Amino acid sequence: MSPAEYARYKAWHAARQPGSAAKRRAAKMPRPQHLTFEYLASLPTQPISPELAELNRLKAELKERLANLENGKGYSNERPD
Repeated sequence: MSPAEYARYKAWHAARQPGSAAKRRAAKMPRPQHLTFEYLASLPTQPISPELAELNRLKAELKERLANLENGKGYSNERPD
């Protein structure tokens, strides 16, 4: 390899990104808009429906019952109202 060819090779090698060709090609492609965090964070939040609020309340109640069972506080079939 001539000194001119070697100099061109060294310049090319220093300029290219490490990794496979597929990784370099993927890095050049812009990320789809729907995958970016900024886009997801900018979406309006949905109000919680009454059904979802009830499910969340029941979930919390069941978690509390489980914690009581694991702590040896016993179990009650009565629902706290």
